[in-house]
Amino acid sequence: MTNGDKIRAMTDEELAEMIVHGSICDMCNAHCDSYKTPGDCVHSVFTWLKQEVAKMTAAEHAIENAVSALEHGAEFESWSKTDLNLEYINATAREVWDMAQWVLYVKCQYCDRKELTEDAGTD
Repeated sequence: MTNGDKIRAMTDEELAEMIVHGSICDMCNAHCDSYKTPGDCVHSVFTWLKQEVAKMTAAEHAIENAVSALEHGAEFESWSKTDLNLEYINATAREVWDMAQWVLYVKCQYCDRKELTEDAGTD
């Protein structure tokens, strides 16, 4: 399955989550700041869409699940008892939970700055 296939197979809910909480730029990991034209970025995304989906590690799944749990208001104890990925990693559940909190904090800081920048430009 390619990255493009994965996106085409998403449910409306998964697609909405991707649009709101992520972007193709975040997933593709291209260094767009080095591109000279918008066509360079389009070419990079096109290439990424044709690549096979990267396999996530158990640690990456655990952090992703913890971030999702935090976004949906779950408690640590509830999440830590249900995430089976924790059995296969060397980090503790608390370490993964703390990392997920940090990820959300950084994500929110970026969103706030982006919104402030966009708001400032509308005056």
